[in-house]
Amino acid sequence: MEYLLKASGIVVILFLFYYTFLRNETFFNSIRGYFIIGLLIVLIIPLIE
Repeated sequence: MEYLLKASGIVVILFLFYYTFLRNETFFNSIRGYFIIGLLIVLIIPLIE
């Protein structure tokens, strides 16, 4: 349960960053990379501790 809460919180933070700064960008490869790295972060960070 704690893993899901941490992962959800990280997803919200990453989405807010995307929506605030990257929403209107036209560098689609960079945005794709951001989402892939974000997915890896969401999977790994909650496991640390």
